[in-house]
Amino acid sequence: MKYEKLIKAGITVRDALILHRIASGCETNDSLIDELTGPNITRITDKLVAKRLITRRHHPSDRRRYVYTITAKGKELA
Repeated sequence: MKYEKLIKAGITVRDALILHRIASGCETNDSLIDELTGPNITRITDKLVAKRLITRRHHPSDRRRYVYTITAKGKELA
């Protein structure tokens, strides 16, 4: 079951929510702010990047923003 995979991967409900939002096309940090506060998004996305579930790069026209992309490994859990 997918929940068992999430638990085994150390993914919390909030992590899974953000992972799912990125998988659904929500790709910038400001578009994720609706879900959680800024520091929480940073902490969660740092964790997801470290686990190689998403990638993060600076937005091409605004270096204050990031663009997130889900990885193949992340798609398995999203």
